Amino acid sequence: MKALVTRLPVSFSQSHILHFGADPAASRGGRFNWLACVLLRSRHRDRISPGRGSDRARPAVEWASYSTQPGSPVGDTMGGTFRFSCSVAQAPCKLSVKAAFLSDSGGSYGVSPRVLIHRTELFDNTVENYCEYGDGVTNTNPFGPVPAQSSTPTPTYTALGIGIGGTADCGLASGAADPNAPTQFIATEINVPAGRYDVFSTFRFNPAP
Repeated sequence: MKALVTRLPVSFSQSHILHFGADPAASRGGRFNWLACVLLRSRHRDRISPGRGSDRARPAVEWASYSTQPGSPVGDTMGGTFRFSCSVAQAPCKLSVKAAFLSDSGGSYGVSPRVLIHRTELFDNTVENYCEYGDGVTNTNPFGPVPAQSSTPTPTYTALGIGIGGTADCGLASGAADPNAPTQFIATEINVPAGRYDVFSTFRFNPAP
């Protein structure tokens, strides 16, 4: 039996803890495999009470977590949607992606993220605008390898890049030049200004060759 887990980091509140588990006897061939992905959001600053020091940087926190048991011969897919707000004091906020592959049989999986971000103003939700779209870990190769690790409720995640093409459409610089496509960018973090955001994500998994 196989499983996939995906996470999108967004620092906002407490981290959401994923608990991975399965009955090995119930899995195909008595083997355990699990894939997870996470979306993270991080705030640039964490406001401190007046008179008690200046602002400080805020670490990324898991904001959306997705997991599945892989095994389809044509690959596996999962994803979801979440919303977050980024205040003027917190901006810029950053969106990043990481993944883990839990397995008792070794190997690795290829993970391909796809992220679409829509934005509204903080105090005006009447119009929702396109903000950013990223597809694949680079602009030329959609899949990034994620190595296997033993089953654990606190896995070590592999950070994934996001190919965002030739422009940073949310208005803030994100990423570095793609070495295989110099006019395009790979973002390890997508930077967004103050606003309210809807994030739509899909993750594809394929066994690494």
